[in-house]
Amino acid sequence: MTRCGTQLLQRYICTGLLLVTLQLSSIQALLADSYATSAVDVKMLTSLANTGRAEAQYRLANLYLSGQGVDQHLPSALAWLTKSAQQQYAPAQLQLGLLYLGNYGQMLDCQQAQHWFSSVDSGSRIYNQARSSLAWLLATCPDDRIRNGTQALAIIKPLVEARDTPSASLLDTLAAAYAETGDFEQAEQNQQKAIDNLEKSTTDQQQMQRFKARLQHYRQQQPWRLN
Repeated sequence: MTRCGTQLLQRYICTGLLLVTLQLSSIQALLADSYATSAVDVKMLTSLANTGRAEAQYRLANLYLSGQGVDQHLPSALAWLTKSAQQQYAPAQLQLGLLYLGNYGQMLDCQQAQHWFSSVDSGSRIYNQARSSLAWLLATCPDDRIRNGTQALAIIKPLVEARDTPSASLLDTLAAAYAETGDFEQAEQNQQKAIDNLEKSTTDQQQMQRFKARLQHYRQQQPWRLN
């Protein structure tokens, strides 16, 4: 091969490698939570999701939940989350469980929420979050067949004790578990700690009102129920 031909071949090879590198970079960016989404990005993400990429399915589901780049559409979000979760993608399993707790207008389904929270692998970085969510469900689900205060307490108490300064959310869940077991003194004490913690960390008045509403329930010897 002539020197000119060799240079031309090298140029094609370099160009091909550059295109592959750019494509991989684009895919990685599409799967990043911080990526700004345009109509073109949504189309590419949908193509990736249709190939079975769990991360892409999860990302696309969140776009349908938020209405970012697409019209907000809960059924599409649920469908893509389910596809991703069925591939054992932990973030999708956790988010699907949270949806079935009644978030985003989804109907409360304690059985489905329990299934997906329990599916998160113990090696996942969000395992503890899934466990605390499961404890909340077990403490507050209105379905007597699923609610189990003793089990909720067994899950949430070690998560609280493992932290020098437990979050308001963990303390809130601990209080709900104590209330479900009938220990309203502990429920009230831990709910007050949750409120004190929340006052230092947020200005979300709606969340504060929910925390205080639960405190009033415990003072009246009433456990909290999801609705």
